[in-house]
Amino acid sequence: MKTIYTDRRWIKSSYSRETTNCVEVSFGWYKSSFSRDTSNCVEILRDAEAVLIRDSKYQGDPAEQPILSVRTTAWAKFLTAVTLGESITVTTDLPAIEYEASTGETILRADDVALTYTSGEWEAFIAGIRAGEFSPLAA
Repeated sequence: MKTIYTDRRWIKSSYSRETTNCVEVSFGWYKSSFSRDTSNCVEILRDAEAVLIRDSKYQGDPAEQPILSVRTTAWAKFLTAVTLGESITVTTDLPAIEYEASTGETILRADDVALTYTSGEWEAFIAGIRAGEFSPLAA
């Protein structure tokens, strides 16, 4: 599930042939509108095959940034689990969601990657989900 960091992913229609020129669109990383401009947050990037998740607090080498991937076919299931506050175990399609009651943190975990969010960061993400900012149709 770990993916190499990239700022932009270019996507073209699946109806475009491999050897033809076509229109391509790019989507960059974005966060919930409920996250303040200066706050750290959950960031996502949509791709044709997956939705990538990272933590804006990361300060290291961009090539080494921890990133998790959720297949687009499982994204709605992931969003439902998040909004219901469900803990889930890692699967081939979904990262584990763990809630630390003592600290209020939420941890997303898969393979050797763990992303830890504060309660404020996670609540802003949930508010964005409820507002439809991360819905599959918003892509």
